[in-house]
Amino acid sequence: TIKMDTNRKSIQILASFAANLGQAARAICISMSSYMIPQLTKGDGGLLLTQSEASWFASIFAIGSITGALHGGYFSDKLGRKKSLLIDCIGYIVGFLMIGLAPNFPVLIAGRLISGHFSGSSIVSAPIFVGETSHPSIRGLTSTMLIIVYTVGFTASMVIGAALPWRSAILVATAIPALSILLLFFMKESPTWLLRKGDKNGSYESLMFYRGNELVVQAEMQRIQESISRQNKENESLGDSSFKRLQVKARRMASP
Repeated sequence: TIKMDTNRKSIQILASFAANLGQAARAICISMSSYMIPQLTKGDGGLLLTQSEASWFASIFAIGSITGALHGGYFSDKLGRKKSLLIDCIGYIVGFLMIGLAPNFPVLIAGRLISGHFSGSSIVSAPIFVGETSHPSIRGLTSTMLIIVYTVGFTASMVIGAALPWRSAILVATAIPALSILLLFFMKESPTWLLRKGDKNGSYESLMFYRGNELVVQAEMQRIQESISRQNKENESLGDSSFKRLQVKARRMASP
């Protein structure tokens, strides 16, 4: 049996962690209303919200998540998994800064909407990136990183929110997507996405980065190419059926 370089397993785990740091930021987005609203309705931080405004602040996150999920799938396919994740992290930072520095309610609610949007996008992009960069032998471990990082992020957010004023807590939170950007810069793009785009050299380099064994890389490239060819044939047989195309895309995301 051909085995990949064991040192490359740590790279794959690090790539999974980097991608899923966005889920820690997502956890902050979800939990922030629980400690911000009690302070905002009392006028803490120089900003006073009515009950109606507080309700909008809590609920508009869900609207942003819906638009973000659509954006995440599109950008992940068009620009690449890694670039989509980097855009998500930049969006998180912009949203958090708008919330943490908000001089009035419109800026606050816009920051909440933006952070919700990129939260929805990252939950789509991250699992695809992790699935396509992880070897099947450790995919179970790297896949669990999503819920682990999310849970740790949620807990940390609640602790920081209880210890600091709401503005300080949100500004501290910008460190999470910033760290994700830093780590992702050192990672390679998904080899599966690169091969789908016809970049065989880029796909080979990416697989060598994540696997470290040429024989493993050659075998995996052949497997990916066969999978892509099979999917292309399925797409041709479906013709113009949008629903069936959506089913194929869902299966593709589930088994890269």
